[in-house]
Amino acid sequence: MEKYYHKDFLKTIATQKVAVIVDGMNIFHSIKQNVGQEYLNLDVLKLCQKFIKGNEVIFQIDLFAALFMGDSRIAQIQRDFIRKNSLTDQINVHLGIFRERTIECKICNNKLVYYQEKYTDVNIALAISKYSIEESVNKIYLISADDDFKPAINAFKSVAQGKQIVKVLPPGRFNPSGGRFINLNKSIIKNSQFNDSSVALPRHTSQ
Repeated sequence: MEKYYHKDFLKTIATQKVAVIVDGMNIFHSIKQNVGQEYLNLDVLKLCQKFIKGNEVIFQIDLFAALFMGDSRIAQIQRDFIRKNSLTDQINVHLGIFRERTIECKICNNKLVYYQEKYTDVNIALAISKYSIEESVNKIYLISADDDFKPAINAFKSVAQGKQIVKVLPPGRFNPSGGRFINLNKSIIKNSQFNDSSVALPRHTSQ
């Protein structure tokens, strides 16, 4: 017997739920270096809505970052970036830390103090692993050009049969490991600011 389905029912079947994992440090530095500090007021949800496909809905956005140390202007901008995005219901913010390290010169005995970011990369890798078995999620978008996630991506592909993972590259970054990716151009960053409703489209690329 031939079956007939309501078009809304068919639309529901075709809809895919996606998770977006955001390397907040990577995209923040990329915007600062390649677009301009005035565009660090990034609305992450608005950005995601511009590159997901028409039949996709966002299940969750995970934003990973570590708060800059000190009270410099750039540290204040970064904290404001994290704070604003944390107020969005669909975004979960996961904070790492900067741990103080000291290097002592063996010749002059002078000491150099610096801060090393901890936990962010590990937490992102764990999130990739988590979504490989999350039944509600069909696809992951990973906003980062960091090649350190390649082992986690390979593990995802081997475990999550039928699921996809697509890298989304911030402006000025490239994809050294190959595979499917999306390039975010400067225009989409500029048009994804808080209190900015204009639209720009990224370029989808596959290798």
